[in-house]
Amino acid sequence: MTRRVLVALLAAGVVLPLVCSGPSAQAATTPAKPYDFDGDGRQELVVSATGLMVGPMGWGAGGVVVLPTSVKGISLQPELLTQTTIGDDPVEGGGFGYALASADFNRDGYADLVIARPSYIGYGTSIGVLSVVPGSPDGLDPAGTTSLGNPNPGQDDNQTGLSGAMAVGDLTGDGYPDLATSVTGADREVVGDETFAASGEVLVFAGGSRGLSRDPARTLRRQGPGGGHQDWDSGFGSSLAVGDLNGDGRADLVVGSRGGDGTYGTYPGSVSVCPGATGGPTGCTRVAHAAEYAGATSFAVGRVTGSARPDLVVAAPGAGKEAVGSVRVLKLKPTGPVATGRTLVLTQASRGVPGVDEPGDAFGTALALADLDRDGLADLVVGAPGENRGSGRVTVVHGAKGGWRTRGNRTYDQSTRGIPGRAEPLDAFGSSLTLLDHDGDGRLDLAVGAPRENGSGAVTTLRGAGSGFTTKGSRTFGLTTLGIGPVEGAAFGDALGG
Repeated sequence: MTRRVLVALLAAGVVLPLVCSGPSAQAATTPAKPYDFDGDGRQELVVSATGLMVGPMGWGAGGVVVLPTSVKGISLQPELLTQTTIGDDPVEGGGFGYALASADFNRDGYADLVIARPSYIGYGTSIGVLSVVPGSPDGLDPAGTTSLGNPNPGQDDNQTGLSGAMAVGDLTGDGYPDLATSVTGADREVVGDETFAASGEVLVFAGGSRGLSRDPARTLRRQGPGGGHQDWDSGFGSSLAVGDLNGDGRADLVVGSRGGDGTYGTYPGSVSVCPGATGGPTGCTRVAHAAEYAGATSFAVGRVTGSARPDLVVAAPGAGKEAVGSVRVLKLKPTGPVATGRTLVLTQASRGVPGVDEPGDAFGTALALADLDRDGLADLVVGAPGENRGSGRVTVVHGAKGGWRTRGNRTYDQSTRGIPGRAEPLDAFGSSLTLLDHDGDGRLDLAVGAPRENGSGAVTTLRGAGSGFTTKGSRTFGLTTLGIGPVEGAAFGDALGG
């Protein structure tokens, strides 16, 4: 239902540049914030409609809607990006916009947009590709779009393209953001006459003065022995996050493995940390490996509990009896190599968390962290699109010393006073989330995706205020509101940039 992250990398040699915004650009003193494509200090809202029809043969080809911003907030004057607008051919069922990421990769003062499309058909093959759309003083420049692919896709291109999660951070410590993306179908294990399930890879593309490198700087693979044993990291790279966990000034990469049931057995989920280093991470250390992490879809890094080091936050919407869902906060040991100490488990049955655990809630399908109340601790925003017969809900839980606050937490859904619309079964409100400053007032605004609303999808926006958000002036809109169609099955809000 949501989330998504990315990266690909290749060891060694000379890394050729992928030009994202023309010939060499001088590094800006202050790089643009992610999703600030025109460099005005305000972050645009980017919404995927992965089921959008593009042209008479492009059922489910997908599109990405970019909404500009002003001091008044989001403007409903959209720019629509499809494979056609970036100089490519739409692919039926291609799902353009499956995942989104953004950063000012060349530090020219304008953020760039990365769009994942899980399938690209050409010459009889199907591979995942990333499209990099550069920013400019006038916003995104589709004419300057370049593509990233897996330089070593293997024999089964459909399984080893760049179609997984994405995460952005300065993993090399050179001052330029880098891109990590996953190839979850890569690195199959062959033992004797048997081929075991793919365990996945993560590729890291380096940022620089000319943008992202054309080839990956590093390739990271699963932990654990081969031979089909249950301690494999199956689906390595299914979730990604970035943060400075060891305090060395470089971002570290957090990699999740979804695990799950396979032909040759049941595989636990896992969490691995790949420390940033000159040239990019060179290896990973597993810090958690258990059945409780199977099916995890969302990762984040932040000081939720006030510990000396940031916490790792892992959301597993399929956890518990009949997909109730949970969020696990992994507190790291304060010194030495990165390792987990105490683990806290947060559900709708936890003290101070509003709501009730019910089958199918899928609590944790979407996850975002930020210090909303400005107390120095990260607060959690958690989507549960299965809540209330699939109408969906978003829960805000404030961080606190040692855990989370047991008072003042609240929920938002389409029955909340001030939020337009109506909570209806199967809307899936809370499938995706973003926290960005759209109006430039220094407070983060919330956008919530409901990709099944009215059969085509919708997005609800709430402005940041006080210790969280205000419903005053909130808006709910879909493709029809924006003048984009056809809308049937478009899944508008399936992914949000943030």
